[in-house]
Amino acid sequence: MKAITLFSGGKDSVYADYLASKEHDIQCLVSVQPENQESYMYHHQNPMLTELQAKALNKELRWISTPAIKEKEVEDLQSGLKKLKEKIEFDGVVSGAIESQYQKTRIEKVCSQLDLDSITPIWQANQRKLLEKLVELGFKAIITKVSAGGLTGEHLGKEINRDLITELKEIEDRWRINIAGEGGEYETLMVDGPNYRKKIVLEETKRIFDEEQQKGTLQIKKATLKPK
Repeated sequence: MKAITLFSGGKDSVYADYLASKEHDIQCLVSVQPENQESYMYHHQNPMLTELQAKALNKELRWISTPAIKEKEVEDLQSGLKKLKEKIEFDGVVSGAIESQYQKTRIEKVCSQLDLDSITPIWQANQRKLLEKLVELGFKAIITKVSAGGLTGEHLGKEINRDLITELKEIEDRWRINIAGEGGEYETLMVDGPNYRKKIVLEETKRIFDEEQQKGTLQIKKATLKPK
């Protein structure tokens, strides 16, 4: 099936695209750029980084803009995909939803309206095993945002590896967070993987963390593509 991938640049959308590519012909990546960083449906990322990822994956990237107002996001996605269908032939939409019924049902609603199939390769996957599989396959995801008890500024910029997965499990047990960050506890940037032609190197970063609100971001000031 010809399909497009809803692409945020985080671990879930990259992995979903990787799996879907084994069975479907992915026409392009589609990044929804929310104007509001507290989007209900979409992971917000610097567009420059998303473009670097598309180049690393050797895939075309298309954009859909949304003011990220609750429920209006669905209309914006539907409108954007409808316009895209006029330019590119596709019958399916790949997304990286794991447990979020909010995200999954809204994407399914859009697909139904446009006569498209919703493809969710990692839906209801065991989240710890999913993280372990990413590491096993050689994916490298960096934590770029934290927003939950137990996560601190020290986690910003860390790569998800076996040691960090063990630590996240301990934080999950104590603070009842979602170990895969599905509830917005943290966000990631995938900088390398088996489907990357080149790797992304973060050359200049800055950690910004608010102790009072327990929120932080990794400000990426300079990133480049390098041979693997």
